[in-house]
Amino acid sequence: MKNGSSNSPSTSLGALVSELGAGVKFDASQLSQAAKDWLDARVTEQVSARVADLELLVQERVAKARADLESRLRSQIEQEMIHEVEESRKREEESKKRCIELEENLENKMKELEETEKKLVKS
Repeated sequence: MKNGSSNSPSTSLGALVSELGAGVKFDASQLSQAAKDWLDARVTEQVSARVADLELLVQERVAKARADLESRLRSQIEQEMIHEVEESRKREEESKKRCIELEENLENKMKELEETEKKLVKS
C-alpha cells in the first residue's frame, strides 16, 4: 500500500517496509503483534510530530506574510495620505492666491467706480 506522494511518510507498517526497498532484509510477519503495534505507534507518532512541525511552520509563515502585508499596506496608505495632504495644501494656496487676486480686482473696480462717480458729480 503506497501513499499518493512519494515524499509523504508512511503510516502503516506494510507501507514502511515497502518504502525501505528490496535491499533491506525485513520480514514483518516474524514480528510479534506487540512489536508490530509498537512500530505502528512509533511511525504514527513520528508522522504526527512531523505534521505538527509543518503546521507550526505554516502558521509562522502565514503570520509573517500577514505582518509583511500589513506593513506594506500601512506604508502605502501613509504615502497616499501624505500625497493627499500635499495636494490639499497646493489647492489651499491656489485658492488663497485666487482670493487675493479677486480682492485686488474688486478694490481696483471700486476705485474706478469712485473716480467715475467723482467725474460725473463734477460734470
